[in-house]
Amino acid sequence: MRTFALVLAAVAACADPGDDAPADVVGTIQIEEAELDPTLAVASIYATFTEPDQPDRYDDGTCRVYPRPCLGQVGACGTPPQHSAGTLSITGLARPITLVPDGETHSYPSPAGLPADLFADAATIAVTASGGAVPGFSATLTGVTPLVSPYAGASAGIVPGQPHPLTWDAATDGARIRFLLNWANICHAGAEWYVLVCEVPDTGSFTIPAAATMALPAAGFGPCGGGLARVRHAAVPGRAIDVTVASADYFGFF
Repeated sequence: MRTFALVLAAVAACADPGDDAPADVVGTIQIEEAELDPTLAVASIYATFTEPDQPDRYDDGTCRVYPRPCLGQVGACGTPPQHSAGTLSITGLARPITLVPDGETHSYPSPAGLPADLFADAATIAVTASGGAVPGFSATLTGVTPLVSPYAGASAGIVPGQPHPLTWDAATDGARIRFLLNWANICHAGAEWYVLVCEVPDTGSFTIPAAATMALPAAGFGPCGGGLARVRHAAVPGRAIDVTVASADYFGFF
C-alpha cells in the first residue's frame, strides 16, 4: 500500500487528543470468515492504521516478502504506533458492527462473539469511518464464496528456494486468492519475522516461484502459521486504505 497525504487541519476538530498521525499512514480493515481446522470455524474483524511496512526483500508483482518487526509480540517489543480513524461502522454482515478505537493506544480491538457465518456470499458490505487523526472515509464491497481447500489445520510445507504448488476449488464470483505465510526464527514475542504474501486470480491452482521462497531467510527460520484466502478488496480513492472481505483456511498454527 502506498502513502497518502493527511490533511490534518481539516479534521483537527474530530482527531483523538495526542494522536498525531504521520503523513504516510496506511490503513487495513479485514472482515474474515475462517477455518482453523476442518471442525473449527471462526470470524474476525481487524482494523489498523499505522506507518507503512519496511521495504520488500522481494516483489515480482504477484508475490512479496517483507520484514514485519515484532509481528505477534506479547510485550517483548512495542507494536507500531496506531492511529485513529474515529468510529468504524460496518453494515451488511450478520449483524451491524461498530468499532471504537482505544482512547490511549488508538488501536481497534476485534469484536467478541462474532458468528462464524459472518456474511452471505453476495452480501453488500459497507464500511464507514467517522474520522480522527486519519480522515474519515467509506467503502463498499461484496462478500465472497467460502474457500474450499486442503489446508485448514495442515502444515505449511514451504522450503526456501523451492517452488510451492497450491490448489483449491475455484469459484466464479470474481474474487482473488491470497496466500500469506508468517516466517520467523522463533514463533514467539520479539523474534525476527518476515511475511510472504501472494495474490492471484481464482483459477484453482498457483505455484509460488522459487525466487519468492528464496527471499525467506533459511538458517534458523521456519513457518509460524499462515493462510490461503479468497479475498475481495475495496480501495479508498486517493488513500492508502485497503478494505478486505475474506474466506480463509489457516494452516501451521496447531
